[in-house]
Amino acid sequence: MEYTKIYGGLDTTSPALAVQPGRASFCKNYEAGNTGGLRRIDGYERFDGRSAPSAATYYQCAVSLTGAVVVGDTITGVTSSKTAVVAATGTGYLVVTKVSGTFTASENLTVGGSPVGALVGSPVLTGAATSYAHAVALNAAADIYRADIKAPGAV
Repeated sequence: MEYTKIYGGLDTTSPALAVQPGRASFCKNYEAGNTGGLRRIDGYERFDGRSAPSAATYYQCAVSLTGAVVVGDTITGVTSSKTAVVAATGTGYLVVTKVSGTFTASENLTVGGSPVGALVGSPVLTGAATSYAHAVALNAAADIYRADIKAPGAV
């Protein structure tokens, strides 16, 4: 195995046999670095003009559920008429995003007009107990926004 230091960047214009040592003629998930060479691309995010998935926020809601609530359901506060989309569920709590306003503390909740339970207190913005739970909740919220993104040209 031979080591070749990549210091010249990406050369897509020279014929294959004329590419200088230290230059790449093809690369995937790498780009030319600012100071020469190549660097790994940090990543791409799908985008179609709506809110970017990476900008998603979430609320953690303590709940007392009497009915089934699943990821993707839109919950509605009976008193406030405010809505939110469920990003994740757990025992005694929901993670919601796309919140339309301020829910009333301890109000009853519906999904599609059917009662499903009640809030216990008020929703807490980014209220995960640990950094791991926070990362999981942020990812779940981003997934909700990501699902809205359509292919280019789609309506």
